[in-house]
Amino acid sequence: MVFRFFVLLLLLALTMIPISMLENLVDYRIEQKQMIVEELSNEWGNEQTIIGPILSIPYVERISRIESQTDSNGLKSSVSRDIFNNKTLMLLPENLRINADLKEKILVQDQTKAYVFQGEIEFSGNFNLDSLPEASGYNTIEWDKAFISIGMSDNKSVEASSPLIWEGSSATFKPGTQLSTLLKNGFHTNLEKVANENPLPQFKLQLNLKGKDSFQFAPFGNLSIAKISSNSSQTKVYGDITPSSKVSSTEGLEATWRISNLTRNYPQQWLIDEEENKAFNHDFSSVLTGVQLPSPSSTTDQNYALIKNSLKYLLPMLGILFLSLLVLEFKRNSRSKPKFIHYLVVSLPVLLMPLILLTLNNLTTLIQAYQIAAGSSIVLIALYVFAALKSFSHGFFILLIMVILYSAVFVMLQIPEYALFAVSSAGIGITVLLMIVSFNIKEDR
Repeated sequence: MVFRFFVLLLLLALTMIPISMLENLVDYRIEQKQMIVEELSNEWGNEQTIIGPILSIPYVERISRIESQTDSNGLKSSVSRDIFNNKTLMLLPENLRINADLKEKILVQDQTKAYVFQGEIEFSGNFNLDSLPEASGYNTIEWDKAFISIGMSDNKSVEASSPLIWEGSSATFKPGTQLSTLLKNGFHTNLEKVANENPLPQFKLQLNLKGKDSFQFAPFGNLSIAKISSNSSQTKVYGDITPSSKVSSTEGLEATWRISNLTRNYPQQWLIDEEENKAFNHDFSSVLTGVQLPSPSSTTDQNYALIKNSLKYLLPMLGILFLSLLVLEFKRNSRSKPKFIHYLVVSLPVLLMPLILLTLNNLTTLIQAYQIAAGSSIVLIALYVFAALKSFSHGFFILLIMVILYSAVFVMLQIPEYALFAVSSAGIGITVLLMIVSFNIKEDR
């Protein structure tokens, strides 16, 4: 018995070699899948963060100064001189409304899935022009140079954009923000051909864009109201500000924000004086909020992580299986020569189980793949024990042992918080079965 025990320990040590090879194989498959997912998702788009809109209105301020001067004869006189200062008033919306409808998309290549999204975004609201100086002989408003800028983290993924609707007029967007120090990426539109008589001009624009991982916006309005809906049940609220309402279901997520400008650290308006070269350099991304969608490889990463975690249970499973066979053999005939070929054969289905799971993972769900792989392993082991030992009771006993082991592993993989319960239940069940075999099972005749 002692000799058999030490030989089985040596066999267990040798099984670490194929287990290590399986780990390397899973790591390789994970790396290959991630490369495919990254390639697919990068071609589609990146994380989307929208900052804007910002209204820039240049104007010229004229200041008249009376200066005294003395000529060569010592006579003093007064001279009027005009000084022109070029300034730009930067305005954020008085009210900003954002409606975003995000649809989850699945990209497939070589049976690998990448989860991305496609969104229809609508911005609307109004600006308050009360801070703009009145046009007069001392102030010249240069509406022909005014423009609206919108920043985007990945404007390469914009599929389409409607013209800016400004008080019934329209203006086409152009590449670049015209505010490189504030918004590096994005687009703008000139307001030279739109109406500018209303002190509270209304605006509206629509975007169709693509992206992955997350969609966020900056609360630019004096009051920002945003509504974001997604058809993915895995969508989560993401960012610095909690929504005022949120509805989650199996059909997706719908969240609404009402955000005051007090939540951020930059003002509603500011001036840029070109002569003094005063630039506004606050970080607009300091306060962002939105939703987080399933990452392109979230499901793939999770499944492969579970498969990789299952490998660490192979050695304990083989140890319990070897111990059970050892008890059966010793109970059957303690003086018979040990047949270590049995242990080698029954270890093969256990070691092949992760390979089956790895193969079926791309064809069905992980739960179904696990059921098929574990069921195949259990049946093969039970049939071999029944044929090798010529005992139905022994084969059924091993079947029960393997069902308990695979069930415990499944619980530990899928519901980690019940891992202690699974281990204790499996330990009690296997101990009871071993005691039954040791004391009550008789040899089949």
